[in-house]
Amino acid sequence: MALQQPLLFENETFWKYQTFESSYEFERVDIVYWRDLLQKQWLLAFYAAGIYLVAIFGLERYMKTRKAFNLRVPLILWNGGLGIFSIMGVARTAPVMLEAIKDHGVMRSICVLDFPNVQMTFWGLLFGISKFIELGDTLFIVLRKRPLQLLQWYHHIVTLIVVWITLPYAEPVGQMYIVMNYAVHAFMYPYFALKMAGIDVPKKVANMITTAQFAQMIAGFLLNALTIALRGSGYSCYRTPTSIGAFLAVYGSFMILFGKLFTNSVLKSEKRKAAKQA
Repeated sequence: MALQQPLLFENETFWKYQTFESSYEFERVDIVYWRDLLQKQWLLAFYAAGIYLVAIFGLERYMKTRKAFNLRVPLILWNGGLGIFSIMGVARTAPVMLEAIKDHGVMRSICVLDFPNVQMTFWGLLFGISKFIELGDTLFIVLRKRPLQLLQWYHHIVTLIVVWITLPYAEPVGQMYIVMNYAVHAFMYPYFALKMAGIDVPKKVANMITTAQFAQMIAGFLLNALTIALRGSGYSCYRTPTSIGAFLAVYGSFMILFGKLFTNSVLKSEKRKAAKQA
């Protein structure tokens, strides 16, 4: 069973064969093929999430009576690889988003899909696939016998499901969600890699990353709310009911969870630092 297919393009042949000077040859994928495939395989994210939950909680129980793995080198390679991927992603998608805002303004760039952009589409597709790969983050946590927290596994499965379901809709506002996530990960994963390599990274860097994560959730929620308000005021803003509801729930819950993390990790640590200095 496939999700209901939204009417995205008046001329799908244009979408399929149009090329752009700013894109590389490997980025020129068959957009219509991938859109149709993702819509037919929308349950894949739910299957992956189910297997993931069974795996991490099963491994957590299995590891209770066993010695923790070190996994230092694999973690350096893992975080370093995802960091490089995220840096490449933000380098290819951010210019597209910024150019759209510069040429058309914020409201039009998040509501109107004027033309397809090959590099944004390609890196958006990789973004969706990467959410399956990022599930591996939690396996490292469990195998090293670190505390398994709600924010970690909930964030992974919810992001995977919502991204995978809404990606085929190609909503203009989605490019901002993609760029923000790439940008935060471009700092987060290299930070983890450096920490695992034994490099002394100042505590304020971790606080900056946590602050950026919380800011991302607030911005995502506000962008979603803005498009809803624009539609309500009669402005033609391309959104689907599925996407609107999903991102309201996702960013709403993420603001709570990452807000708690921000309070505990950043605000309280700053208060303790100030008290110590006093």
